[in-house]
Amino acid sequence: MSNNLKIPDFDANLIMSEAENIAKARAGMFWNDSVKTVLSVCCNSPELFPYLKVCNSRSDYITKWLNKYFGGYNNRPSKRTSKKIGTVSDEIIDTIISVRLPTLSTDGVNHIKSAHRLSMSAENILGLLLEEYLAEKLSFYGWYCAWDETINKVDFCTSKGELLQVKNRSNSENSSSSSVRKGTIIRKWHRVMLKMELTLGKN
Repeated sequence: MSNNLKIPDFDANLIMSEAENIAKARAGMFWNDSVKTVLSVCCNSPELFPYLKVCNSRSDYITKWLNKYFGGYNNRPSKRTSKKIGTVSDEIIDTIISVRLPTLSTDGVNHIKSAHRLSMSAENILGLLLEEYLAEKLSFYGWYCAWDETINKVDFCTSKGELLQVKNRSNSENSSSSSVRKGTIIRKWHRVMLKMELTLGKN
């Protein structure tokens, strides 16, 4: 898909100037090195712009891009309150657990299900916490966070156009995120390296 289908009337200079005006005028937004760097990297390599819903004008796309960026930034883990888990567990899960652990009481089964759902939720939050932690630490070195995927499948970037993709574990990358590095120079970093991979690396 060509960039023209992403941003009507693409013009890098106008995108930067319009974005600055919008960010300075709107509540909850601002214009600093972080926003400027992330947007300029996209302008220099337009294929990195994310696909947003149909935009009728350049200003429309810029506004949606800024809303996306600040939506991620303003709702980072340290600034939001997690919602209570609202999904209802499948009743067949009770049966499977009871068959595997026949001496377990109904309360015991419920505790297992609750703990599992909490653990899954914690894993999702962990990725967001990692991103926020790195955003705080890496900005000193000129690496800025592309909040809420405002760069296509890239988590951090520099004003030099360097790109970084961050994952919590070395087995968490799917084929979609991996494909973005084909023909591009995007670094990859994992917080946790699987023991199997460490062992294979020694051979």
